Amino acid sequence: MYDRTASRLIAGAALLSMAVLPGLAQNAPGGTPGAGSTTTRTAPGSGAGTTTGGDAQGGMAMPGMDSAMRASIDQLFVLKVAQGNMAEVELGQLAQKKSRSDQVRQVAQRLVNEHGTANTELMQLAATKGFPRPATVGTTHRAVRDQLARLSGSRFDQAFLASQMEDHESTISLFQLELAQGQDPEVKAFAARYLPAITSHTAHIYSVARTIGAPGVEERPAALMGGRSLNQSGSGTSGATGAGTSAGGTGSGR
Repeated sequence: MYDRTASRLIAGAALLSMAVLPGLAQNAPGGTPGAGSTTTRTAPGSGAGTTTGGDAQGGMAMPGMDSAMRASIDQLFVLKVAQGNMAEVELGQLAQKKSRSDQVRQVAQRLVNEHGTANTELMQLAATKGFPRPATVGTTHRAVRDQLARLSGSRFDQAFLASQMEDHESTISLFQLELAQGQDPEVKAFAARYLPAITSHTAHIYSVARTIGAPGVEERPAALMGGRSLNQSGSGTSGATGAGTSAGGTGSGR
């Protein structure tokens, strides 16, 4: 099993157990997006430092969670994935404008198409259930976009793909959390339907990142190069449906 992913799962679980309900309140429409719960994250490879904060970006839920906490995981999942989808569409549009690499532009087009389609479905689901829906991508995603916008050429391509690797890994962890601990059948069905495509999309990102030498790509698991889940010994739910639908988002996260 991939050690970095295991660490992310454990850290995400602890964070969710402490902050899942405040996170929902802070990101609800009409509030301050991300206030008190966001991370000031820099684009990998952009030359800037990274400061971590309090974003909940997935993980396996802690034993002993009560039913109210477990139910809130569904709402947080929808909120974080919707924000991630919105951010991925923006980043894809940015990469289409700035990159001169056909391979990077293909990744960017896939971001726009797949995350846009997935978010339309997710926002409809959230509206039906009365779940909070994000008005913006939030400060974390906005900071990454602003950093990438200042780059050009190969520096942009490498930083863009490095950020995409991190975002999609966090998204996989978030989807695995929902499948393992979520309570709402329709939300879990959404996660099961889109997770196989997210792992496939992540494998595509890894492949292009390896080609252009994006920082950190050599640390990624060989398993995902074949489109399989990061957590090979996890809940067993990822990829179970075999669905070929588009990607569902980041936590980041996608």
